[in-house]
Formats: sequence, C-alpha cells, structure tokens
Amino acid sequence: MNRISQILVLGCLVMSGCTTTTINEFRQAPIELADQDSVVILGRRQSGQNETEPFLIDCIAKELHSVEQDVNIIGEIEFINRLYPWFEPRTAPLNPERLRLMMENPKIAAEIRAMNLHYMVWVEGSTQRGDSLGGMSCSISPTGVACFGFGMWEDDAAYEIAIWDVTNFNSVAWLSASASGTSYMPAFIAPIPLIARVKSRVCESIADQIILMFTENIAG
Repeated sequence: MNRISQILVLGCLVMSGCTTTTINEFRQAPIELADQDSVVILGRRQSGQNETEPFLIDCIAKELHSVEQDVNIIGEIEFINRLYPWFEPRTAPLNPERLRLMMENPKIAAEIRAMNLHYMVWVEGSTQRGDSLGGMSCSISPTGVACFGFGMWEDDAAYEIAIWDVTNFNSVAWLSASASGTSYMPAFIAPIPLIARVKSRVCESIADQIILMFTENIAG
C-alpha cells in the first residue's frame, strides 16, 4: 500500500476533523453581575484585515444565552444600531479611557444606562487557512462523475478577548484563545469531507470561560 493509500485509509477511519484548543485567562478585578445587568459581545474590525468574523460573535452570544443562569446578552447588531455611529469600526473605543470620554456625551450615556449595560466583551482575531496537502481528480463517464484522491488542510484560529467594566471604565479580564484543526477530504467515487470544526470549537471554549467568570459571582 503506497503512502497516499495509507493516508486515505486513515482519513476514512477518522469520523471528523481533529481540533485542539487552548485558553489562557488573566483577571484584573472581580466580575459581578446583578440580575438586571446586561453584557454585549462585540467584534473588533478596525484594521480592515483579519477582521473578527460575525459568525464567531453570534456564536458566543448564543452560547451565553443558553446557560441556565440568567445572563442578559445584548446582540451586537442591536447595540451598534442603537449607538450609531459611535461603535462603528472606525469610531469604536479602543480602550476603557476612550469609552469614559465617550460617555460624557449625554446621548451615549443615556442609551447605555437604558440597556443596563455592565460589561463589554471585545473579541479580536480570525481563523486562517494554513498548509494543505494532496490532490483530487474527477472524471465524467457514462455512469456519472467519479472523483479519486485525498486532500487535507490546516485551519488556525487566534483570538484575544478583553472584558471591560462599563460602570468603572476599567478592563477586568483578558483571555486568549487559539485552536488548530486538520480537515480531510478522501474521495473514492465521491468526496467525503471530514471537516475540523475550528471556529465552533474556539467559540465554545471562549463562551465556556466567559460563562464561568460571569456566573461565579451573580448577585441577587
């Protein structure tokens, strides 16, 4: 059995792509939520390159919505629309001090108070396609289209998450999340994609860590 055949057999035995995730956390101050407090998850998109994907922001928000404890999550689009244009990519605050200066605007302050916003969670990063290996060829015959070969590729995700306390204008926690996954595409007559769920896995890991921080000290 040649090397490509060995890889093909191995790929066919794998039920899904392989993904590994790593989370690091640093807390600078306690995180406490009262029953009426809200949290917003926002993506960084200032650079124009490696912009944080809306999928990831929506995924984290949905994961936080699903917890048993009542964490009130404000949707990113709703938040940005209510505070337009101050939280558009070019005008969004890059640090808590800038947020404090923005809150001197009575309109911004009133909107944030109306939402009972206590924490902003800023997510910055992206998932990139890495190295690939293998190839595939397809041919048309009287019986249809047949494809043969094997392909594999790497996806790498890297994100940084900053949590701001809106009431005190300080950064209370920082997270880094990374994930890497290998996807496979064996083909014997028809391609069989075995996709590594890199974005979904990193989303779940980030959300789990945020949930842990937000629910440890929920005040009644």
